[in-house]
Amino acid sequence: MFRKRINAGIGAAYVAALLVLLAIYFWGDVEPIPKFLAKLSILILVAGAVFLLTSVKFFGLETTRRLCINLALTGVILALCLAVAEAATRYGYRDVTTTNIGCGYFSKRWQQKSPPRLNRWHFRERDFSVAPPDGVYRIAVVGDSITYGQGLPESDRMTNLLEHRLNQVGGGYEVLNFGQRGAETVHHIDFLRDAVLDIDPDFILLQWYVNDVEGRDKRGRPSGLTLAPSDMLHIILLDRSALYCLGQMAWNQIVAYLAVASSYDAYMIARFGDPESPDYQAYRKQLTTLIELARERGIPMGIMLYPGTAFLRGQPDAYRLAFLHDRVLETCAEYGILCLDLRDTLKTVEDPRLLELSVFDAHPSALNNRLMTEAVFQTYKETWGVDSRLQATE
Repeated sequence: MFRKRINAGIGAAYVAALLVLLAIYFWGDVEPIPKFLAKLSILILVAGAVFLLTSVKFFGLETTRRLCINLALTGVILALCLAVAEAATRYGYRDVTTTNIGCGYFSKRWQQKSPPRLNRWHFRERDFSVAPPDGVYRIAVVGDSITYGQGLPESDRMTNLLEHRLNQVGGGYEVLNFGQRGAETVHHIDFLRDAVLDIDPDFILLQWYVNDVEGRDKRGRPSGLTLAPSDMLHIILLDRSALYCLGQMAWNQIVAYLAVASSYDAYMIARFGDPESPDYQAYRKQLTTLIELARERGIPMGIMLYPGTAFLRGQPDAYRLAFLHDRVLETCAEYGILCLDLRDTLKTVEDPRLLELSVFDAHPSALNNRLMTEAVFQTYKETWGVDSRLQATE
């Protein structure tokens, strides 16, 4: 009798849980992730019920009971092993801040430890007056996560280092950071219209990267193969599990080695390899629009071209997207813009691993930012009147 009551209670709780989950999934006004978790739970409960009924029918109640106990013990042991592995991974890689695959766990942990400050324009920069202070030469640096300083404290990124370098030799310089993660040329145009032009900079430096040519149209871009059986579960695990992040990065390397999925380089060459293709012409129009916006306001401009990961990892011959650098440099020559291609600067480093933030992330390291700073300083110091300011202070 007692066992029957327990079984009845378990059955009632099972049905109640299923009804609640069905209500959440079909009628609940919830975010996509909770709705997905409700759907996953429903599938597990239904699959469990089908398994129990089938097992009882073919193997009997006692055999099913023993099987369930064994499965439960196996599940508990597996869960404990995963929990220990997760804790060990988090501790072992406690210094990792970001990863190339957009792993939310490491990025969120980094941001929680060192929350980035955002100014009124929502850029990772101090607040500053709209009008430049008297006697100050204002430089606006526009870019993506490379300019933003992904995974680095503000003091280690190029814009902060450049302002310090300029004020050491001449004084009266202000270098402002307009970098946002994931931004491309189409977004940089918006940055100029919404913020940069309003602050009357004396010079605009555009930080360029190969994915800038893509724009908002990402059709055909390879998404890779995920360990998780669904995209939503993949996103959830990336955000919450360090162990899954490492597993996904290892899986990406295996897939790349076996050439199972289409590569990013192949996708970019197919879309933009032909300079007369509609996709490349659309990008060229975006770049010239940005240049002309600055020219209409009489603001001189430069472009700093940052190479891709194959080049950074000491594989210049395998850098198949170098043609995009060359085309941007052609545009620079056409408009008479002084541009800096960082390939010549970064190839001087004997160990290319020092250029990357970590073994998991190819974003620029602190050393890389110092090299960029010096290259930018030497390239544009005459344009920025460094020598004349230095003479005036002597």
